[in-house]
Amino acid sequence: ADRIREATRDVRGTRQLDAFAQDVKQAVRQLGGDRGYTMLVIVTLALATGANAALFTLIDHLFVRAPAGVVNPHELLRLYRHRPPGEGTDGYATPGFPYPAVVNIANALPDDHRLATYGIGPFKLGLGEGAPERTAVRFGPGYFELLGVQAAMGRLPTDEEQRMDGGGAVALLSHDEWQSTWGGDAAVLGRVVRLSKQPYTIIGVLPRGFTGVDVSAAAYWVPMEAYPFARDPYHLSWQYGGANVIVRSDPESAERVATIASGVATRGAPEWFGDASVTV
Repeated sequence: ADRIREATRDVRGTRQLDAFAQDVKQAVRQLGGDRGYTMLVIVTLALATGANAALFTLIDHLFVRAPAGVVNPHELLRLYRHRPPGEGTDGYATPGFPYPAVVNIANALPDDHRLATYGIGPFKLGLGEGAPERTAVRFGPGYFELLGVQAAMGRLPTDEEQRMDGGGAVALLSHDEWQSTWGGDAAVLGRVVRLSKQPYTIIGVLPRGFTGVDVSAAAYWVPMEAYPFARDPYHLSWQYGGANVIVRSDPESAERVATIASGVATRGAPEWFGDASVTV
């Protein structure tokens, strides 16, 4: 009878289930007997799950999900400046360009290729030593037009507000910042916020999930020309390489854009700047 029962269990596949159940019971007894080891296992599993979720989110943003609020993102090209290895440097690649290089590239691109620039960095929200820090994007003229983004509430800055002499001390909020810091209050429009002591008037809220062409989210968006140091000699020189460059173009023209930009990017640069090529 025992042999018949064993054979029946093998046919039905229940032997494997019984063995699995016994393994689970044994594991539970071992974990219950050593709380320190149990906590180590739980923490390890939690960290592994969190890491996998974070990695999936990154891949989703980079390769799967189109950037929120951006029109035809497949037409956007981000430029990178490459410095070859040489005396005193191992070579590097960076998305940051000096202002004179941006002017060279913009003047050389065909008329049907649109270019915009932006920078990103930390700002202090409010006044005082304990003021919290927020990430802010400083966008150049035509940035939102190039991306095709519309404000979810309020409006985008005018052309005049994006010029240095246009009184462009205006700001836009990310949707998350509007909700978390300003309580989702529609009356936020017209309020004045201080970013690194500089006052900006809030004129709009950007679409939910909008992060520009970057994975990381910013809380505030202000015209680059309204940044207090935007026009000082250092920020306009070859020494400062803080301008990220994006171009809207036919996707098949990427190699052509890189060739044009490489040919003119360092035109007029001082000798110490060295050679540099551009890729997309």
